[in-house]
Amino acid sequence: MNDVVIALLNCVAKLLDPVNLYNLFKTEKNQETGARLFMLFAAVDEVYFNGEVVVNDLESYVRKMTCYLQDERQRWALGGLKAVDHMSVHIDRQLEAIEALVNTAQELDAELRIVDPEGYAKLRLLSGGILIEKKQLLNALDSMIQLLRHDKVPLLGPSAQDLLRVANELVCEFDVHAAGLETEMTRKMADTVAALGEQFELGAVAYTTAWDESVFRLVKEYLATRNPRAQLQEIHMVALQIREAVSKVFAPDQILWLVGSSRFRSAYRKSK
Repeated sequence: MNDVVIALLNCVAKLLDPVNLYNLFKTEKNQETGARLFMLFAAVDEVYFNGEVVVNDLESYVRKMTCYLQDERQRWALGGLKAVDHMSVHIDRQLEAIEALVNTAQELDAELRIVDPEGYAKLRLLSGGILIEKKQLLNALDSMIQLLRHDKVPLLGPSAQDLLRVANELVCEFDVHAAGLETEMTRKMADTVAALGEQFELGAVAYTTAWDESVFRLVKEYLATRNPRAQLQEIHMVALQIREAVSKVFAPDQILWLVGSSRFRSAYRKSK
């Protein structure tokens, strides 16, 4: 999960550059951008907080099962216990947080398109996919969300680096909005893009059923190779960067007023 979040945040990174932020905020007309950025901070921070809980669950599971494996009389437990009590609740909360993060980031697409057109194109690719042979591929966000909605944890899917590499190649080599892209992509990168999508499914585990020894090994590999705590720290640093940037421009009472006003307008638009 963290890899997709990191890839998406990388796409909006240039929005947080001090010079770009100054240009966005130097007129009162852009105060709503400040509200959106603060809401982005809140969404990123929620993903970080929920992610910590999920990693705690996984580490607790590994510790518990390691103890069981040391006692031959307890090995039966390895195939008879579900992952962790309440993990489904924690995963559901993280799913909601990630969806809120993406919705907030997409509300900044106008600003991102001005500041960083390539970042905007990569965000659209990773969160919306691309059509190849009448199949929607490279939609990293949807691939992850669909797994979560079907009670699966995407652990060893594509890394953030792989997702960004492919998205960057697409943006650099093709006009991602051009007609006829499907034909070009089929020739050059369709297999690579399709393989990334398959990795999501292969690296996922169902968390509502008992985990056997193969899942135990996969969870251990995930914790050892992906280092999710370091990934979460990276996500947390982005949240702090956003908060610091906005607080340099707006006083706390301004931020509260702007965020409340922005949420009201957003809720009103959805009700129409």
